[in-house]
Amino acid sequence: MDHLPLPSNPVIGSLPVPFLCKEPYDGDSFLTYPFRKGWNVTAERWPETLSRHGKEVRDEAQIASFLQKWLYFGLLCEVTGNTIDPMAFRVPGRTRNTSRFSSKSLTDIVGQWSLESMTLECELDESLQNKLGDDIDLCDQFDDWVSKRDDIIDAAEATWNRVIDAYQDKMTDTLSLVLLSIAALGDYLSQALADIARARGIGDGTPSTLWLLPQSVCQPLLRRLQNWCPNRLHGFVNVQGFSIGVLWYIANLDPPKVRDDHGTCSPQRCNSLHIDVDDYDIQHIKADCECELISPSTKEMVRIVHRNSIALFTVQHAAGEAMLSIQDEKRTRNYVAISHVWADGHGNLQANSLPTCVLEKLQHNVDALGISNSRVVHTPIWMDTICLPRFPLDLRRKALLHLSDIFVKAGGVLVLDSYLQASDSLSISPIEILARISISGWTTRLWTFSEGRLARRVWFQFRGRAVDLYDLMNNWHEELKLRIPASPLTNVSYGMAVLHSATNLLESGQDRERPLELGQIKIAMNSRQTSWPSDEALCLGAILQLDLSTIIDAEDSKKMAAFWRQVDSVPIGIIFTRCSPKLEDAGCRWAPATLLGGTNSGFAKLAFQNSIEIAMYYVPRTDTGLEYTVDAALPVTALLPVSRNKDERTLGSKHNFINLCRQPTASAAGKAIMLKDNDGSWYSCLIQDLWHQTPVVPDCRHEMPVFFVQDHTDLTNMRQQNDVEVWNRYPAVFATYRPSKKPFHARAHTHVSLTRLPEVNGQALDTICGYSLAFKKKCRRGSLILPDNEDKMLNIVAAWMQATHAEAELNSLATSILPYEPLDSVVESAVALCARYICYFSLVGEWYKVTASDPFAALRWCID
Repeated sequence: MDHLPLPSNPVIGSLPVPFLCKEPYDGDSFLTYPFRKGWNVTAERWPETLSRHGKEVRDEAQIASFLQKWLYFGLLCEVTGNTIDPMAFRVPGRTRNTSRFSSKSLTDIVGQWSLESMTLECELDESLQNKLGDDIDLCDQFDDWVSKRDDIIDAAEATWNRVIDAYQDKMTDTLSLVLLSIAALGDYLSQALADIARARGIGDGTPSTLWLLPQSVCQPLLRRLQNWCPNRLHGFVNVQGFSIGVLWYIANLDPPKVRDDHGTCSPQRCNSLHIDVDDYDIQHIKADCECELISPSTKEMVRIVHRNSIALFTVQHAAGEAMLSIQDEKRTRNYVAISHVWADGHGNLQANSLPTCVLEKLQHNVDALGISNSRVVHTPIWMDTICLPRFPLDLRRKALLHLSDIFVKAGGVLVLDSYLQASDSLSISPIEILARISISGWTTRLWTFSEGRLARRVWFQFRGRAVDLYDLMNNWHEELKLRIPASPLTNVSYGMAVLHSATNLLESGQDRERPLELGQIKIAMNSRQTSWPSDEALCLGAILQLDLSTIIDAEDSKKMAAFWRQVDSVPIGIIFTRCSPKLEDAGCRWAPATLLGGTNSGFAKLAFQNSIEIAMYYVPRTDTGLEYTVDAALPVTALLPVSRNKDERTLGSKHNFINLCRQPTASAAGKAIMLKDNDGSWYSCLIQDLWHQTPVVPDCRHEMPVFFVQDHTDLTNMRQQNDVEVWNRYPAVFATYRPSKKPFHARAHTHVSLTRLPEVNGQALDTICGYSLAFKKKCRRGSLILPDNEDKMLNIVAAWMQATHAEAELNSLATSILPYEPLDSVVESAVALCARYICYFSLVGEWYKVTASDPFAALRWCID
């Protein structure tokens, strides 16, 4: 990965990627290379591990050597059309008589290819000419040239992913390092090809293939990231989805220093920047400074707050002493709001005061921004430590009501962060400036999100000067438009911009007028924490510019509910997204109790929905839950029970069915149950997780079961898996509802997923159902009461199967069903599986039969 850009003074510098290519790539077709060498990599026969000449290959060096030769040198040869000498990538190792892999020569190879491609005359291949016939003039020959190379890169990426899937639990450093280098090449070629196409008028320069890094392949790099927060690393790899170029660049920066080196942090949470109320040190500019703390006039601050205005201050000098002059925002043309990290020591938990040295330097830095006209000596400042009254509590609450206005009305926000203030922005590149901002402590705190999000302009204070983020990005984007095709910096630059946009600070003014989507907020919150959990609701309310009074007045444990009750609508996908914990409040049991840190990462996926879909699929929040109509416009199907019997005979079966569907840990068939719809199709339903951490107890006598399935095509969509058509697995929720009241109020119980089974498997289940009916008749004739204990019942079924000589046929039937069992099911044998299903069908009666609700009936539901 030596071709990738690095920051100044890189921490790691290089990775010891092994050089394993014993012979040159043969230069023939990329896709058929494995067959020529006897390797099995075809998708339809893809094994858990690679094999050669029919034998499993266990030697990691042999596997890595094959992949390096094929997916690195073969891919480079196929895309560029040049013969590649592997020896150009071999450099001496750190010890005698050893060698390692280096990609320093890659830039020259790809650069020369890109220059030649700029003037390339392309011809359509013969097969495409024959296919187009008279329409050949309509085809862009260069577009075809680009598409063919995109397809090759796509195929390489797909194989790369399959290798990672196969070896993720047994990944070695040798294999990981080779796979990382392949990803770096794939990223580079994808961007270079997109740049070449853009320069010739095709596309916008966005690569068609993304090589996203799973955690298993990143371990050799992650182990080198000493003193980094586990929560931040979790976000880099698992949530934000970095390319290897971005991750490599960030890994070579020194991380922000914290007092405990993140010793108590976890992937879900960073604890190192939390405030210790009993041991908070107010910092001076220099460690040995003993200047006095100064504070504003309390009376003037009280008057301004009671006028529903915002208190500001300037640092003035009289008789050689510094003092704070209080001003009213309504009588001020312009001011700067300060956003800072309290862990840096510029807060005060006891009073509205700070050291003189800190305030004097702050005034100097604000004045240097130059946003006030020449007649104004000092630009007014808003800073929470000084301008939010600590006492009395009622006055502080009144001032907090204007939090949104403070940052919206300000001429801009100046960010203070000790990590950035120690860096000289004049000696580093724009990409490094942005990278350092992105990993600073400021981007990990809750309140700084709203402060930066609401601002018109944002400056970051570095050593010696403040950097205007918008000017930096605008200039940078202009430079990127003029970029040379095939520069390794391009992909990393775009990736770094995406990283920083996770803070939602880089949107245009027009975009900022639109409210953030829930998924966008979750991404921005992934690495953010607060010392006071009750602040989360207040901060989110400020971001969305809600009525903060109801949140402030609520008890701490009720503040998130007060926040969610002001959110008019949410994406329907939230119902199907796993979340723990959720609120306990009635009407808000669907709502996450927090969006902070690495918790509830599934919400981040909501940010990647198509914007039109988001608008279409938002559903209103009501006091009793989320309301939605199951119709043709909503990607939700409701599977309702066919049985409507309410007599005592079927009540026990319904009770059994409901209880099986609300127990993630056990059921009559391992962790899966089977459903059959009214057109004869069968579904494997995997009971996965509780929908809410505090399950509700259904009233089985009066409530009916229902499955809400997230889908677009009535559960008929199929996809390719290992070159075989299989049914998609759809996320769903199991709930119960009272049919007597409309809208139907559904109480959700579990997250489940449904897979529609092929017809041959459905026929097997139909036959097993027949055996189940025969078993129940036998029980009724013998007046046998089925036991509640599942093991005892299975023994009875097994004995009956043996007595009726049904084992052979059932064994054959079960073999066809077994592939659709969950991977963690423990099934002793195919016959034992059949016994479990006979047991299941005997317990649930007709309740396994379901029917999809008619979309034209437009049934109205409310779920909580």
